[in-house]
Amino acid sequence: MSANCAPHLSQLICMATPDPIEAEKTALKAKFIVASAALVAEARCLPDDKEELWEEKVMWMCQWEERTGEVYPIIECGQELGINTKIDAADGPTIAEANEAYERWVAEEIAHRKADEDVQMGEEAVSEQGASVTVLVVTAKMSHVEVVAQPVRKRSQQTIAESKDKGEPKINIPPGSILHKTEAPSGSTRLERNLPLPESEFSANRKHYLTLGAHREGLQPTNRK
Repeated sequence: MSANCAPHLSQLICMATPDPIEAEKTALKAKFIVASAALVAEARCLPDDKEELWEEKVMWMCQWEERTGEVYPIIECGQELGINTKIDAADGPTIAEANEAYERWVAEEIAHRKADEDVQMGEEAVSEQGASVTVLVVTAKMSHVEVVAQPVRKRSQQTIAESKDKGEPKINIPPGSILHKTEAPSGSTRLERNLPLPESEFSANRKHYLTLGAHREGLQPTNRK
């Protein structure tokens, strides 16, 4: 065999093809190590169960939810792939204590929130009831005013009716005005008041009107120049 026909060494060696499942398992193990370490660190930061540390407990619960949200999906995926996703036994009690405290504090937070909502609803109900009482009082006062005002309205209507029965109202005529008869559209006679006459016309007819007025009052006419 000539040297040109001899196979190369690279052709005799088969390239190893990576298994995608194994690659996924390796990447998942690395993620689990990082996430579980962060979870253990957060569990060791568990605050004391004291009322004055409630804000610190709320902040810790938020962090714990974030850490568990990273670990649990990896554990579920690892179980499907057959990967050992167990936390070290030495850190087991710490994780269990932290998770128990988290569940207890969440229940307390829910109870506190419900109590606050009940108090708020009670205050709103009292406020609405007070507003209803105020409306009833105002309505009662308005009804009282209307009842008191009704006789006044009736008296005014009665007065008008009496004035119609007695006849036409009296007309006050200012001094210096001239009255004369005019025919109304219906044929009845009525009196109209005109503005005072000019001085010259009033002087010419003054004697006539003075005589007429004296005759009406039963007095003797008085001659004036």
